[in-house]
Formats: sequence, structure tokens, C-alpha cells
Amino acid sequence: MTGIELGCTSVDLDNKVLRFFNQKTTPLLPVCRSVQMTGSFPVGFKAQKWRKEWGLYHVYSLEKKQVIDITGH
Repeated sequence: MTGIELGCTSVDLDNKVLRFFNQKTTPLLPVCRSVQMTGSFPVGFKAQKWRKEWGLYHVYSLEKKQVIDITGH
């Protein structure tokens, strides 16, 4: 590992929320897919659907960790 953290954002079109992709929130998401979702323009490109093999989406707050299944959207 390089010790450098990468964070990307993308809009979840089904739930209309901003998603943050990084090692903590989406540990199984390939970096290339994260970057692709960040740079996607829905009018010009087909939106990516979350794949089961990318695992669950982890949300952290000061008090707890919440895990969200965003597959099937």
C-alpha cells in the first residue's frame, strides 16, 4: 500500500443521495469503478448499477457504524 487515501463521490440516482467511496465506506469497490462512477454523466453515459460483489455500503458517524445494502437498485 502507498499510504495515500483516495475518496470519490457519486450521486445515487435511485435514492437521490450523494455517496462517498473510499476504503472505509466501500472496501470491495474497485478503484476504477469508483472513478468511473464519479466521472459519469447520466445524459451521455449509462449509469452504473451497484454489483453484489462490491459488498455493502458502510456509513460511519461519531456514535456508530451503519451498513446499507444498495444492491438491486
